[in-house]
Amino acid sequence: MGWGSMAVFLLILKIIGILLASIIGLILFVLILIFFVPFRYKLYGRKQEDIYLLAKLTWLLYLVQLLIEYKGEGKPVIRAKIFCIPVYDNSKERKNRRSSDRKTAADSKKGSKEKKQKKTEEIREAAVADETLTTDKAVQKAETVKRQEQLDMKLPKHDTSVYDSDKESAKQTGWFARLKQKVADVLNKMKRAVTAPFRFAKKLIYQTQTIRAFLEDEDNQLGIKAAWKGTGRLLKHLGPRRASGMVAFGTGDPATTGYILAAIGFFYGRLGRHFKIQPNFEEGMFSGNLKITGRFYLIAITVIALQLWFNKNFKKLRENYDTFKRDMKQPVST
Repeated sequence: MGWGSMAVFLLILKIIGILLASIIGLILFVLILIFFVPFRYKLYGRKQEDIYLLAKLTWLLYLVQLLIEYKGEGKPVIRAKIFCIPVYDNSKERKNRRSSDRKTAADSKKGSKEKKQKKTEEIREAAVADETLTTDKAVQKAETVKRQEQLDMKLPKHDTSVYDSDKESAKQTGWFARLKQKVADVLNKMKRAVTAPFRFAKKLIYQTQTIRAFLEDEDNQLGIKAAWKGTGRLLKHLGPRRASGMVAFGTGDPATTGYILAAIGFFYGRLGRHFKIQPNFEEGMFSGNLKITGRFYLIAITVIALQLWFNKNFKKLRENYDTFKRDMKQPVST
């Protein structure tokens, strides 16, 4: 191989290396964008005489959009766009389906008339064929009966009294066996009906003890604590950054309305000062509007999920939970 061929070979390797590096760099760039550029969401709801709901998810300066809209009747409308190009829209699919259904209905109507005419002709032909076939069968049956009578006259008669007695005894034995089986079935059903409450109570006690033992185990308590902590971190990250709106509600019972208002008070500080709640202690009603905005990072969700998955206490909890499910499915001996 000369120096010229070697130079060409090295040039090809260089081009291949640049292409591979570019592809790897592009993949890393896309992954960095996906994990480190936030996804932003907006939720809007209105309840007056009708219901209107809107959920919108965007990413990378609205280059990727997902919109879900519900107008109080029918199915929600779902639209998706990538680089401002629609990639999915179920409202268009619904319109196309309606037009195709209309066309199919018209075609089926036309086809049904032709089928009815064809079926009428077939019924007529079948009726004629049945008449001919019935006549032929009647003639054949008469000839067969006549030949059988001639054979019976030629053959000697046998004594059938022994056969008849055996047949009668077999009938009596079969009747007694059936009666015995019915009595046994009724007794078994009565036994199951009587013992069913005891079996249910025994199974309930066993399952209660199994659940109590699972919850009181120290390893499981540590695993549940780790899962609770991870879930709290995840909800805190996914939680809304801002909420605004107004809700007027009432249950018709002042005590129940007060309890609900107290429960809302735990979250009221996070909703912000732009959110108003108007309780109605006199009548049952619900109306208002709500707008929630927030964002989340996939890198944060991934880190929280991996930390929880590889937590030794949570791992032990998963192992114990598999054993717990098998114990709960075990049949209880009576």
